[in-house]
Amino acid sequence: MSHGQQTDQTPPSPDEVRASLNRMIESELFRSSPQLASFLRFVVEAVLRGETKQIKGYTIGIEALGRGPGFDPQIDPIVRVEATRLRRTMAQYYAGPGLADPLVIKIPRGSYVPTFHRREGGDRRLTKKASFEPSRARLIFIAVIALVAIGLIAYTAIEWRSRGVNTRLREPAIGTLRPGNGMPTIVIQPFETLGAPRAQSLSAEALREKVRDALSLFDTINVESEPPRGQNLTPRPGQVPIDYRLFGSIEHREDGSTEARFRLLDTADGKSVWSRTFEPFPAAENHEVIEERIVASLATTLMQPYGVVRAHERIKYLSSSAGDPRNRCVVETLEALRSFIPSQYNDARACLERLTAMDQSFSIGFGYLSAVYIFRYQLGRDERPDDRALLDQALLAARRAVEIDPESSQAHQLLFNAHFVRGEIAAAFAAADKAITLNKYNMFAQILYGGRLIMVGEVERGLEKLRQSAEFSTVLTPWHHLFLFLGHYLRGNLTEATYHADQATGADIQLGHIARVLTAAAANDRERARQALARLMKRAVEDQGFYKLLKRRVARLRPTVAPQSEARMFLDAVARVTKG
Repeated sequence: MSHGQQTDQTPPSPDEVRASLNRMIESELFRSSPQLASFLRFVVEAVLRGETKQIKGYTIGIEALGRGPGFDPQIDPIVRVEATRLRRTMAQYYAGPGLADPLVIKIPRGSYVPTFHRREGGDRRLTKKASFEPSRARLIFIAVIALVAIGLIAYTAIEWRSRGVNTRLREPAIGTLRPGNGMPTIVIQPFETLGAPRAQSLSAEALREKVRDALSLFDTINVESEPPRGQNLTPRPGQVPIDYRLFGSIEHREDGSTEARFRLLDTADGKSVWSRTFEPFPAAENHEVIEERIVASLATTLMQPYGVVRAHERIKYLSSSAGDPRNRCVVETLEALRSFIPSQYNDARACLERLTAMDQSFSIGFGYLSAVYIFRYQLGRDERPDDRALLDQALLAARRAVEIDPESSQAHQLLFNAHFVRGEIAAAFAAADKAITLNKYNMFAQILYGGRLIMVGEVERGLEKLRQSAEFSTVLTPWHHLFLFLGHYLRGNLTEATYHADQATGADIQLGHIARVLTAAAANDRERARQALARLMKRAVEDQGFYKLLKRRVARLRPTVAPQSEARMFLDAVARVTKG
């Protein structure tokens, strides 16, 4: 070894550490969290200056987090809270954007003093990402494999799920429908103010009004600011029942920071369904920014199709046959679209057709009826020549939903879905634009919008939409990660693509395995590619229905793919695995 040559044991120089620090802070993860970036920069620079003894909770609070001279870390836990967030964000960085970084900065638990060490040589396999460029064959490869997998997984998940536990909802008795749309009602209770608010600080009443307005944008909930005067939580005959109550409190602390807490209560049994305490907001942060962050987070968490309220409604209906048939039907439809169980799909379609015939103003029902027609078309089990008629039915149902409620974001989102599947791209994105304009908190629409922009070649716009939809989401869904994988892969950012491919996990997300095969192959990591392919094929071997269908789909696709293309090589590999 020549003089000065570095090894894995050579201590990093200050310049190397600062370069690594700057790469981390300039990543997307830290650009959206300037307070974490300030925390990290302060402790790293203190070590490099030889001032390790200055790295204490008090000095971090004052120097990095903007606390006043009266800050007491024993009373105010901001430093401990931010340190936990920082460790978590750093772990995400090194699992994703920083996967190829030659140095690793760590903040050990129980200490705020960072350590620096070099990665072992084997961990730097992906440093060639800058030279990675997706070829035209690779783009075709993505499209072919996505089409194979989406159709295949949807069909074969039927067999896997139908063998499991019975999750069908109890059949409701449908008689005369009560007035209204049949959806549950939530009361937004007056938010409590704790402590002494300062000028321009967060207002509990203003926040409550914004939360009420945001939740009112969703079709599947009816929002009341408070119960009508004189109405009990247990309604008398003829009264609309109150299903949920949302409580909130805003605590103004002496240091000027603000803490917000929320709790959702089921009025039927008085039990708490969900609660959330936001990390304290610094005194210097604009109260309007805080309000928007809280409102977006509450709307996203509570009101998305598979959010807290819908999940709780499903739990209630699994054990009871009570409730409005229209709400039960929506819950059943969402379960069918997620589970792929034929009996659930048939029940959902039957109840939607029956209830939309009974209630011609059931906009939500017409919208979801469009979705189940598309679902049936995409499964393509019978492969009849007239199956495309299902897409005509889907478009008519979606248009009917918009006609009934032209201000419904969800109706326009489902119209977007119908147009896109029919190949009517301009009309699809016009409907999507309308959906997002009507409800900026409809993150599900934004995820679909971003993913489909990527699918039609507008990769940068698609990634930006996906970033926007992720901003207020605590946890990204596997499909969100898959769309992000696809965008970064097509853009040539192998590090980000690898990170999102690794996050796209779940029993039914076989596309995640395919994504991991692609990223491993692009990094020339044959062992990792082999392992990902083996996991995908394991599911085929475990289930003969999957096994046989996979072989049939491969046999049909092979003649349409160029012999020397990557897609053909992949299909040949699949054919070898499923041989016999």
